[in-house]
Amino acid sequence: MMDTQEILTLFDKEQRIEIEYPDMEKQVLPHVVRFVRPAPGMSFVLYSRLDEESADAAIEEQIAYFSANNQPFEWKVYAHDTPPDLRERLVAYGFEPEDADAIMVLDLQEAPPSLLEPVTANVRPITRDQLDDVIAVEEQVWGGNFEWIRKRMGSHLEVPDYLSIYVAYVNEEPACTGWIYFYK
Repeated sequence: MMDTQEILTLFDKEQRIEIEYPDMEKQVLPHVVRFVRPAPGMSFVLYSRLDEESADAAIEEQIAYFSANNQPFEWKVYAHDTPPDLRERLVAYGFEPEDADAIMVLDLQEAPPSLLEPVTANVRPITRDQLDDVIAVEEQVWGGNFEWIRKRMGSHLEVPDYLSIYVAYVNEEPACTGWIYFYK
């Protein structure tokens, strides 16, 4: 049986604290880990270690830092972040609430055999010059403009062993996309 707290601790360590992004500067501070991309690119606070007493000061500090540098940023919040009212505090400071990020884990020892069978659909890895198919699917599913994928993911595809992108095709039309980052 999986230990939820152990998984969340491992997730925070590997995917929020120790992670690196090739096009961003990682800044580790006493209470937050933030990633800074030159303006006008979006920066973000990915991890915070706050309590009831330190939360407001840390939020104000990040707002002051990014405002002074004229940089847009967001604050990634997970349900297990502290203090428990962190999301509400951020909204009170003017952040736009988004759907909470989620973590999905599959225990391979307990997985139904059908999930481990070979894929029979026409799923292909794609290259930088095939990103049009990814953009088309994302725009159809989510609406809006996903041209940012071309620059950001295109440059990430140039980093060896960092990103793989896949497109599933139905009747040779792109129907679904997926990608995986291999963080070191």
